[in-house]
Amino acid sequence: YGKQFLNFSNRFLRYSGEASYPVYILHQTVIVAIGFYVVQLSTNILVKYLAILFSAILITFVLYDLLVKRTNLTRSLFGMRLIKKQAEVPLTSKEETAVLMVSGIIGTCAIQEEVHTSNVFNINSANLINKLGSSLFCMGELK
Repeated sequence: YGKQFLNFSNRFLRYSGEASYPVYILHQTVIVAIGFYVVQLSTNILVKYLAILFSAILITFVLYDLLVKRTNLTRSLFGMRLIKKQAEVPLTSKEETAVLMVSGIIGTCAIQEEVHTSNVFNINSANLINKLGSSLFCMGELK
């Protein structure tokens, strides 16, 4: 029954599945820290409980999202998979045309050399942008 009706995935399930162990580790420290201050308040016990509950949930997930999830160092400390660096995505033909038009207007030498020496437009975006940035003052003629 469960295999048939519960065999799906969505964005929330992926996020909560990845966050479960770090949130489990962080929540006790957050609850104790918040509870230390909230218990000293002179209010109803229900108000104290709800204040600790909602603030602990909020602070725990904020800590997870901002501190744990984003860097490989903290991910490894919490036993999570490391983030792989994204592969460079080659430019599409429209992007190549736009960059070549800009480079023609500026008249950059380095980009024109790169384009004219390659028989196929096999220039990745990072390489092209680096060349564009480093050769802004190299005013040359269009070949």
